[in-house]
Amino acid sequence: MKKLILTSSAAKIIESSNNKKALAKRKEAMRYYQQAIKEMDAGDKVKASGSLDLASKTIVEAVHLIGETEQSVDKQKIDINNKLESIEALMVAYRQIHEEKKISPNAQVHSKIEKLLAQSRASYKKEAYVESRKTIDTAYALVKKELERLRGGDTLVRSLIFATSKDEYIYELDRNDTHNMLFNVLLKEKQPSKSTVEMAQKFVDKAVELRHKAERQASKGNYKSAIEVLEESTKNLVRAIRGAGIYIPG
Repeated sequence: MKKLILTSSAAKIIESSNNKKALAKRKEAMRYYQQAIKEMDAGDKVKASGSLDLASKTIVEAVHLIGETEQSVDKQKIDINNKLESIEALMVAYRQIHEEKKISPNAQVHSKIEKLLAQSRASYKKEAYVESRKTIDTAYALVKKELERLRGGDTLVRSLIFATSKDEYIYELDRNDTHNMLFNVLLKEKQPSKSTVEMAQKFVDKAVELRHKAERQASKGNYKSAIEVLEESTKNLVRAIRGAGIYIPG
């Protein structure tokens, strides 16, 4: 989030515009971000999440203030760059996770994603931003499918596979492990700011705490409760990943 406010494409556009209202909005976004850090330090994750949302919305408002014509093109560029950065980081993470989990990647799909990314970059260089965005959205959809494949399929498939609560608990353990690996890989790849890492780490710490709670419940045979707690643990890992600047479905 700090990168979005200070050094992202959006931040650079706001800075170069010399638009006083837009610059004021960026300062406001930074205040929301700093407020979120304080709230996280105080242990209030709900308020911190709300403050982060306000920071993000305020930056978007700042970009809108720059002017419709300029903003229209610049917003497309911002969206493309942000999504491209996310996809590239996720692809690196997925390859490493495949290796760690000893799962054979779908070479055909991965090749298609790489080709789509190359096409998107080529369109971007030609300033064909609409075409670039369409192509990168297709690539993102494929990455999302790969994530679902890595997680074992959708809800319907899961309901057919899991004959017992214990089986589902084992699946949720693996899903939790996958997200934990994903966070660590993305953190290494993205190298976000210290404050961003500290904020994300608080979500990870909560996830670990919930994981241990789930394991204690499972050891007593209470798998249904353990599953619910594990799902909440994984949600915190998703929040940590998103807080580090990478959007993932889930």
